[in-house]
Amino acid sequence: MAGITGNNLLVSSSVQYVINVVMTVPALLYVDRWGRRPTLLVGAALMMTWLFANAGLLASKGHYAGPNGVHNTKEASWEVTGPASKAVIACSYLFVASYAPTWGPVSWSVIHPLLAGGGRCMADDLLRAGSTPLNCIRSVCAAKRSRSPPRRTGPSTSRSATSSRRPLSTSNGRPISSLASSASP
Repeated sequence: MAGITGNNLLVSSSVQYVINVVMTVPALLYVDRWGRRPTLLVGAALMMTWLFANAGLLASKGHYAGPNGVHNTKEASWEVTGPASKAVIACSYLFVASYAPTWGPVSWSVIHPLLAGGGRCMADDLLRAGSTPLNCIRSVCAAKRSRSPPRRTGPSTSRSATSSRRPLSTSNGRPISSLASSASP
């Protein structure tokens, strides 16, 4: 999207992961002083800001990349070049820097007050232990689905031309426009 290819793509992704890890540390140390609610509200406002900035940049400076996508990657269907592409990357990094100290770790601490005192540790451990394999399964399924051929849309070839289904534009054999005029007093 921003003209990043090869090893540079790996570097840009690695920067995002480093930002995520480094920015998580302050929340782990200070979330009890800040409080959960203010932390979540500030995080939501910051993340919204960076998403709106990205949307504005993509809408004003980007364009449709065509049916084959960017560099034949169909999943990348929108292309932005020049300085705007660097701003999109910066906003993405800032989004991660806003998420990591707020919603990332604080969402785990919200679970504790909801659980009973005796089973709190066990429930938290089960939650964390189940999260990783479920995220892995979700990622594998998403990757397989993105490689599968597109689903067929439209009428099925197994139905005959004289199907019992009515077109969407009619009701009981009458056009919708006639229904609207007959319904008025």
